[in-house]
Amino acid sequence: MSRDDLHALTADALAALSNRGLVKRAQKEIEAGQVPALEELADGTVVGRFSNVETRLPRGVSLSDAPCSCGAAGICRHKLIVALVYAASAPPPATAEVVQAWSPGSITDDELERFLGKRAFERALSLLRRGYVAEVRRVWGDDRVPTVLLPTSSVRFLVPGDLNYAHSDGGERAAEAVALAVWAFRAADAKDPAATRLELEVSDAAAPSASFSDKLSPALALAEELLLEGIVHSRDSMAGQFERVREALNEARLTWPALILEDIEQELLSYHARSARYSPSGAAALLCELFARERAVRRPGALPAARVLGTEDALQTPLSHLRLASLGARVKGDATYRLAEVALADPDTATVLVMRKEYPLESGKAAPRPSALRRKLFAPRATLGAIATGQVVTESARRAANRLLILGRSRVAQTSVVPSSGDFGSLPEGLRVRDTSQLEQALATRPPSLLRARLLADAVHVLEIAEVQGVRYAPGDQRLSAILRPHEGPSVRLVRTYDAATAGALGDLADALSGKTGAPRFVSGSVRRTALGLEIEPLGIVTDRFHVPDLADPSDHTPLGAEPEPDDDTSALTHALEQASGALDDAAHHGLRRASRSYVERLNRQAEAMRRLGLTELAARFEALRSALGQSQASGDAGSEAALVARWADAAIRVRLCQESAG
Repeated sequence: MSRDDLHALTADALAALSNRGLVKRAQKEIEAGQVPALEELADGTVVGRFSNVETRLPRGVSLSDAPCSCGAAGICRHKLIVALVYAASAPPPATAEVVQAWSPGSITDDELERFLGKRAFERALSLLRRGYVAEVRRVWGDDRVPTVLLPTSSVRFLVPGDLNYAHSDGGERAAEAVALAVWAFRAADAKDPAATRLELEVSDAAAPSASFSDKLSPALALAEELLLEGIVHSRDSMAGQFERVREALNEARLTWPALILEDIEQELLSYHARSARYSPSGAAALLCELFARERAVRRPGALPAARVLGTEDALQTPLSHLRLASLGARVKGDATYRLAEVALADPDTATVLVMRKEYPLESGKAAPRPSALRRKLFAPRATLGAIATGQVVTESARRAANRLLILGRSRVAQTSVVPSSGDFGSLPEGLRVRDTSQLEQALATRPPSLLRARLLADAVHVLEIAEVQGVRYAPGDQRLSAILRPHEGPSVRLVRTYDAATAGALGDLADALSGKTGAPRFVSGSVRRTALGLEIEPLGIVTDRFHVPDLADPSDHTPLGAEPEPDDDTSALTHALEQASGALDDAAHHGLRRASRSYVERLNRQAEAMRRLGLTELAARFEALRSALGQSQASGDAGSEAALVARWADAAIRVRLCQESAG
C-alpha cells in the first residue's frame, strides 16, 4: 500500500507546514547519509527507525500529530526526514493530471465538520452567511497546489483529498479559513470549473446592498458637513463625532469606510496643528472616495459590495508561521519626523505586507543621516537596515486589513531576521515579473482606485531586468529616470524625484543603474500605468548587492547623460485635469457654502477647458456643479445643499477616473 499523501509533500509544502530552516536541516542530514530504515505497515503507517529514535507517520494523521520518540512538540526533523526519504524511495501512485484534476470543492460538509469539530464548523457557517470574497487559484506556486486567497488569510491544499494537509496562515482562525476555502472552491466549480484563477463573492445569504448604504449614512453625513463647511472652518469638537461614527463602521465591519474616516480625521488634526502633513488634495480625495464607495453599493455593479466596503476584511488578523523577503524601503518626512516603510513579500501567497515606524525628530536638531536611521530599532531586536535588506521569519504577527504587519512583542514571540542577497528569482510569478505585457494587462483590468481594496503595497512588484538604457538626470526637475528593458514585453520607465528626507537616494540609484556595482538584475517598486507606458518608483535594486536607495547616505556620483525625455503628447490633457482637480480640492478646503463669485467663474473656465479637449461628460459635470452652487446660494435649504454635495461628488469622481485612464 503506497502513501500518496506523502508523495504529494514537496520540500516547499513541508516548509509551509513547518519552517524552511528545519526542512533544510533535514535535507542536509539526508545528504550526509543520516537516513532511517523505513517500513510500511499493512495499515499504511510509515515507520522510520533512526539509531535512537522511532518515528511513525500513520495514514490520516497530520505530521504535527504523528508520534515520534524524540519528544519534540509538533513537527520535528525526524518526521521531515522520514517523509522526504519515503517520497524519494517509492514511485508516486498518481499522475500529475490526476492531482491537478482534484478540486477541494469535492470535500463535503460532513467531512469538514468531522475534521474541524462542531464549534469551528458553526463559526465558519456564520461567516458564510455574512458573505466574503475569495480568489481561487487552482494551480498556484511552483508546487502547483490549489490555493484560496481570503481577505485575512490564505489556504493551500497540499495533498489532494486530505484535510490534514490543508495549510492556512490564519493563526487561531485557521480552521474556519479551511472551511471558507472549500466553499470558495465549490462556488468556483459551479461558476466556471475550467478557470485557473477566479475571484468571486461567496455567500449563503448575502446582506442586501441597501443595508450597507444605510450603515454608511452617518459617515456620509459627516463628510457632507465637512465639504459644505470646509476644512479651514472645521471644529476641534468634531473629534467625538468621528470616533462615534468610526466605532459604528467597525462594528458593522465596513473596514474601508472606517479607514477612510480615520484618514480624514488625521488630515483635520494635521491642519489644526499647522503640520506640513496636511494636504488639501489628499483631504478632497478621501471625501471623494467615501462618496464613490457608497454609490457603488447603492447602485450595484460588477464589484461585490463586500469587496468595495471591505466587510470581509478583519481589522487585524493573527498569523502563524511567516517567512518574508524584504523588497526594500521607502522613507519620507519633513523637519519634524521620518516615516520608514519596509515592503515584505510573502512567497507562499504572492502578497506584499508592509512594516512601518515613525521616528519623531527633535526640534532644532539636524535630521539623522540615512546611515544613522538604518541603525535605529525598527522592530523588537531588529534595526531598520537589517529588516530592509533581510528576511524575516516570525511565529508571532498580526496583519491589518490594509496589509500592515505588526510583529509580536512578548518575550515568547519568535521572530528572527537574517541577511538577504536580494535573490528575487525564487519569488512566485505575478509578484516577480519577467513579461511586462502581462503586468500591463493586469493593471489595466483592475477596478478604479476609488473602489479597490485600500492596500499599503498596492501594485508593488519585482521586475526582472535584461538591460538598463537611457539613464539620465534632469537637474531642473531633480529627477532621475531610466529605461528598463525586461526579458519579455514592453519597456518600463524608472522614475525617482529628489527628496530632502532621502538625499542619498538618487546617487545610490545612479550607481546601481550605471553598473558600478554589477549589472542590475532586479528592481522592486510600485508600478503604475501612464500615458507613456508602465512606470516604476523603485524600492530596491539588486546588482552584485542589494541596494535600498532611501537608506543610502548622500555621496558624489558621476554626472549622468542628458538623454532627452520621451515626448508626451498628453501634457495639455494632464495639465487640464490637474487644474480641474485643484478647483475641486479648493472647494473642500474652503467649503462649498463659502464659494465666492470668482470661484463660480473658475468653474466656468474649467468647463470650457474640458470641452475644448473633448471631455464633454466632465465639462457637463462642472456646469452642473456651478448651477447647483447658484441654487444653493439662492435658497440655502437642506435639499439644495444635498444636491450641491452630490454635484461636487459627480465632478470629483469623474476627474479621478479621467486621471487614471489618462495614465
